[in-house]
Amino acid sequence: IIVYQPERLRDVSEIARRSQARYLVSASPNRAVDPRSIGFDAAVEYPDVRAGLGDATPGHALLDREFSGHIYSYAELANSFDSNRSAGAAVIPTVIPSWDDEAARPGAGDCAAGANPTLYANWLKKSCERALLRPAGERFVFINAWNAWLDGAYLEPDQQCGYAYLHATANVLRDYHKDPDTAKLIDQINSAFKRANDVAIILHCHYEDLIPQIFDQYISPIRDADLFV
Repeated sequence: IIVYQPERLRDVSEIARRSQARYLVSASPNRAVDPRSIGFDAAVEYPDVRAGLGDATPGHALLDREFSGHIYSYAELANSFDSNRSAGAAVIPTVIPSWDDEAARPGAGDCAAGANPTLYANWLKKSCERALLRPAGERFVFINAWNAWLDGAYLEPDQQCGYAYLHATANVLRDYHKDPDTAKLIDQINSAFKRANDVAIILHCHYEDLIPQIFDQYISPIRDADLFV
């Protein structure tokens, strides 16, 4: 059971003692709270752009002169969770793909500027390495989130990055999770592949509205070439 900010509960230690939960996890932006001090088994990290990061708002050009929110550095946020600070307590790493809650607080939102799939993948990989330092039953990594669109934190594909965050996630996790059935299927597919031509065209279609024009003018007349879109 994961409890958000359990330190705010009255008699939280007694609640934890009487709980029937096999594993109690605290989730709190307050990193100073040791979960063991309140009777919990572990803590899940809660990356918060407002906690201890430098305000980078002055370095950005703003379209809204009345903007009262804050802009922080995604790279700084990711680096602040690089090291293993568990000190004996089980701390579950959490990675966020990006953050921008302007939609929830128009004109006053906070965002982590500079987020991209590469920085996210680096953060995820370091978090996996940290998780490996824990006992087998405590090797977890949280990703926040799959579809938290209101907070600008999501893995789902969008028009800006497409499937890049999902690809980055898969590329990192393939080093830590081995699936024999999937590996066998990939080997079978690769072994069945036969090159049809000596020339290959690799087309990166970033703007979908240009695809028909590109195909009609450049691709369609070409013969004796493999096409990868």
